[in-house]
Amino acid sequence: MKIILIILFISTLSAKEAIYYGIYTNYNFNQYSADFQELEAFNSCCPGYLDGSGSGFSFGANVKFPLDKTSYVGLRLGLNDYSGELTRTENTYVNLPSGKSLGQFTHYIDASVKAITFEPYYSYNIFDKLYLNGGIQFSSMLSGTHNSVEKITKPNNTGTFWDEEKNESTNSRSRNQTSGDIPNLSSFDLGIVVGASYEIQMNKDNTIRLLPELSYRYGITSFVSDNDWKMSNFNIGINIFYAPKRLDKYYFDEYNIDTIKVKKDYIKDEFVVLGKQKKEVIEKESSEKIDYITMISRTDTLFTKGKEAIIDYAKDTKLDVFEDVAVNIEIDAYDENNNQVKLDKIKLEVELTREIYPLLPTIFFEVKSNRIPERYQQFRNANEFDLNELEPNPIVYNRNTLNIIGERMSKNVNANLDITGYIDPTTESDCSLALERAKSIKFYLVNVFNIEDKRIKIIDNNNDCVPNDLTRTQTEDGYAENRRVEINSNMPELLFAVTNTKYEEPIKIKPANILFKINADQIVSKSPFDDNYQAYPKKSTYKYSMLHFWNLKVSQGNNVLFENNGQSQYSELPFEFSRKNATDLVSDRNLDISLRGIDDMGKEANDYISIGIVKDTSLTEVEKLTLTVFKVSQATLDNRIKNEIKKFIRNLDENSEIEITGYSDKLGNEIANKNLSAVRADEVKKYISSIAPRAKFTKVVGLGSEKFAPGIKSYQTPEERFISRTVEITIKKKR
Repeated sequence: MKIILIILFISTLSAKEAIYYGIYTNYNFNQYSADFQELEAFNSCCPGYLDGSGSGFSFGANVKFPLDKTSYVGLRLGLNDYSGELTRTENTYVNLPSGKSLGQFTHYIDASVKAITFEPYYSYNIFDKLYLNGGIQFSSMLSGTHNSVEKITKPNNTGTFWDEEKNESTNSRSRNQTSGDIPNLSSFDLGIVVGASYEIQMNKDNTIRLLPELSYRYGITSFVSDNDWKMSNFNIGINIFYAPKRLDKYYFDEYNIDTIKVKKDYIKDEFVVLGKQKKEVIEKESSEKIDYITMISRTDTLFTKGKEAIIDYAKDTKLDVFEDVAVNIEIDAYDENNNQVKLDKIKLEVELTREIYPLLPTIFFEVKSNRIPERYQQFRNANEFDLNELEPNPIVYNRNTLNIIGERMSKNVNANLDITGYIDPTTESDCSLALERAKSIKFYLVNVFNIEDKRIKIIDNNNDCVPNDLTRTQTEDGYAENRRVEINSNMPELLFAVTNTKYEEPIKIKPANILFKINADQIVSKSPFDDNYQAYPKKSTYKYSMLHFWNLKVSQGNNVLFENNGQSQYSELPFEFSRKNATDLVSDRNLDISLRGIDDMGKEANDYISIGIVKDTSLTEVEKLTLTVFKVSQATLDNRIKNEIKKFIRNLDENSEIEITGYSDKLGNEIANKNLSAVRADEVKKYISSIAPRAKFTKVVGLGSEKFAPGIKSYQTPEERFISRTVEITIKKKR
């Protein structure tokens, strides 16, 4: 059972849609329908021409104007070839070597007809890139000529016409051969055209489009004024359009929901367990719009009723009834092939690590908004923020940029800030918006961290509110990077990177992903027991009451790694070890998984599993510096970056080994990005060699966007892309 739902969220809809300008060419399969005997002034009389066929080419110019997202009106102006041949066969006497015999001959009119066509039409985009088209074709006849003849067609290789008047052979297999203009050719012809076309993108920005087309023209009027002679045709053709690029943006959520039916025993009613939801943002850019489609998919499970939850050991006697709550927990793990297997124990390999992450003193805003986006962590007062509680991750730190800066300003009373707001020149035009963005940053720091108003200066750049290092990529990702506020300080260390104390970093977790299966409706045992674990008499009924509420807790001692509540009768909860909770695990103490269930009457039952933890500590000590981000398309080491490197390697010894890895974002050309990341890594190596000539390098490589930079899991937000323009320096030494 599959359900596809599409919900449209349209942020902007401009009346200025893309106009298509193009040319077309068709190959026409012409069909004649007729009802006349002869052409005036030409000796080609027959019982009556009825039909014929032919072929020809047509070509011309085409323009298409949008009415809305799916509807267009268009106009074609072209030159069409309506040529074809009319035929009619009748019996006649044929002179053969053996004497006169009855045969057949065929009347032919081979017509060559050219016309200028004017075709207004309507086009509707039914789905994806498929269009249905319909219009009226007005034809102005340029020329019409013919070659007419009568030929013996039976027998096909012998015989000549018999002259009835002279009662002798003509010694010829053809007669009445004439040619000339088609008499009484109409100046005007009318037809109805229907067809379908499919749009194919031909270049990166989709300004050049190819539309293969099938169409049929039905002739309404006769193109010879004194005869009934109509022309229709079936056409195979192609359109080439130029569609100037437009900048409107549309946002869609597309849901792909698959439902699996499973029969389950011991449940009260049917119920649905929602699957894990996956999201993927797909950008589709065309000349008239950019679509941002969030593909949301999941697989739900519909559980239908199976066996009832009653075990009856003696149906024919008076029974004692014992009740319990049906509750059970199972744990599976995912192996290397992503198959579910039973979990035995959890193994961790850890290194003693210290990391330094860049702090990006830049806040990015949504289009035409001066509100700090919700993805940035915001508090009501400074006491709610604790840097030590944050997971060691560059994105986590940069989601807390304002809080880190606010806390540092509280501790450094001589530190001041300059705040400058910017807009994107493509999607925004009001420089006052840049100023409002800067004010919103100042408002947060002043009101949450109690910073004096005079310590924060807003730079008024009303006449120049576009960033100097403008991201020029013509996509929403590029535009989003320009909608920002930059923070500078008279005290550079206020914006320095964030350093962690040493911790045990898991370098390998097996398994990294666990699946908790909560059977809140499952009978644990078919053998009933009393409080002293003595079996109940067989002459009794043992009932399991269905669950009303459950609580799952995963902990090691007082450290709670995961907790969840629910009411569904069956649930599957995936769990992935994060760096933080894996680091907090200790050896020789089991991981405790407990499930508590309560029924409608408040009766409670529990199930419990304990999993062993094995933790191996490496003898290697690691220090990592992720450099403060580079500017767009730049590999220059400024003084800020050099100071960070110099400070980081000051304790370098002869046993230390250095690895340097360069990264980039995904904007622009993939090969160019990889080359740029390699140049950045090499520049860092050169600088380290200049201040530490004996430094030992084991790896210097540029990965571009082949692999995410440390701590990055996507390129969806501007700060993730900015932080991806980085170089990681790793120093490894034996302890």
